Amino acid sequence: MTNTRLSIMDKEVQLACRHVEKFYKNPDLSPDTVCAALVTGRAFLETLFEKELGMSLDEFIDQVRVNRARIIMDKDADADPAVVAVEAGYGTMDKFLPVFERITATTFVDYLRAVERTRAS
Repeated sequence: MTNTRLSIMDKEVQLACRHVEKFYKNPDLSPDTVCAALVTGRAFLETLFEKELGMSLDEFIDQVRVNRARIIMDKDADADPAVVAVEAGYGTMDKFLPVFERITATTFVDYLRAVERTRAS
């Protein structure tokens, strides 16, 4: 591929990443809404994400949301999971907790305990 083609692909992924980071709180954010906002095809953008980041657009959205949740939890060890779920862009705990556990490989409660231990030391 030419450098021009690579820079175009990179820019498209960057735009999508910025869009996700800006709108992660919206529980309706999805690959389809990102593609609609960028006026691009889903298959094209998914291919770029896999090539550039090694993950799907859905996975990237989940990563951004879980990272935001972790930031909230790191600041407040008494964080209410329902509040964290909404602040991270998940409408409910039912949607948030399985994704959080899959990405962090720990439960919400165990993560908060680890935050508390870190603060105590």
